[in-house]
Amino acid sequence: MSDHITLSKRAIDQCSLEGLLQFVSWSESARFFDEPAGREHYRLLAFLASRLPAGSRIIDTGGSQSFNSIALTYNPSVHVHVLTKELKTRPPNLHIISNDFGSLADFSLMVLDLDGHDGIEERRVLDAACRAGFCGVVLVHGIRLSQGMHSFWEGIPTSSWSKMDVTRCGHWSGTGLLIQKSSPLSFSFSVDDGYAEKEYAEKEYAEKEYAEKEYAEKEYAEKENYVTVAPSPEAWKQHPNYFIMRHYANYIRGASYDIGCNHGACTLLLEEFPEVTRIVGIDLNAEALAVARDIRGDPSSHRVPIEFIQANIMTLPMQDATADFVMSLHTLEHIYPHDAAVVVAEIFRVLKPGAHFLISIPHDHAFPDPCHVAFYKVPSLTTLMKGAGFQVIECLHDMRWHEKDLLTGVFRKPVAPKIL
Repeated sequence: MSDHITLSKRAIDQCSLEGLLQFVSWSESARFFDEPAGREHYRLLAFLASRLPAGSRIIDTGGSQSFNSIALTYNPSVHVHVLTKELKTRPPNLHIISNDFGSLADFSLMVLDLDGHDGIEERRVLDAACRAGFCGVVLVHGIRLSQGMHSFWEGIPTSSWSKMDVTRCGHWSGTGLLIQKSSPLSFSFSVDDGYAEKEYAEKEYAEKEYAEKEYAEKEYAEKENYVTVAPSPEAWKQHPNYFIMRHYANYIRGASYDIGCNHGACTLLLEEFPEVTRIVGIDLNAEALAVARDIRGDPSSHRVPIEFIQANIMTLPMQDATADFVMSLHTLEHIYPHDAAVVVAEIFRVLKPGAHFLISIPHDHAFPDPCHVAFYKVPSLTTLMKGAGFQVIECLHDMRWHEKDLLTGVFRKPVAPKIL
């Protein structure tokens, strides 16, 4: 491997994995190989493999479908070894090994991506690999995915390891690189921010260019035509969304609406709050709502009525002053800036006087995503909310959770003063 590798998002995105799709056993997953760096990590794996000299050996610690291993074979001159069951078809440079690590002294790269992502198995495997002689580079997947993974990543001693968070070039759930300081090999990495900054500048220019145009519902439907990962309420209990909901539990009550709910996992978690009497999830994506209804199951099996409605959130199908609480988690960044005031005004309209609106979004450009078209900091978000008539209860650059760089706020619809 080269002594120094610059992780350029532009160069990583230019790694085409089309030739490897024939080995992806689950056809639905093929689309992930086409996602850009920063959203999925497969192009990053291919890029790292491409920088290894011929004959280099890579070990992939698993993952039920071996997609990581397939991406790593992008460089046909390296040998990828995976701890998994026999694959029906695989690239010629992908080798199956047993659970016995054996000697790993001559491996240059290890991918640590274990099903479960609890941080415990990751620690066990990393320690075992080091005992087996591994002294190369470790790519860790999911360092922001759960509290356990966050603790594992933060607990890796910097006295022994050089650590680098490369999520911008990897997977949205957090990607880290580790290099042993005692390694006889010479590795170093840096992230080239130039492309990211240029990309954001072009996006902001496009927003201004189209600011006066009216976006049809069809355009949002095409942009947001995906189902968010992990459609399970239990899985989302490890996500900052749930931690934020619990932190602001005092505001969650009565008829509660989730704006931009996608597959509804967080929507369904509203049932845990004892003062909630009705739950409504709203989204434009019919496919995601079908998943939400499937997760919900029999409506009569729930403590409170739970409904999922397909609608444009710029024209909510609710009467005025019908909601006791509204939340919108990771939605506003998907709304074009010139539409944001309309969305916030609709939320203000459906809230009862004295009711609260909870919002959490990425802080500024914290989480690159092709679907993100608007970027906020505390001043711009509070200005938007005040413009709709909200009172600011709290609005902060939120660094409290394992997924850092959030922007979280609670806003209140004022109660009209009594006229004597």
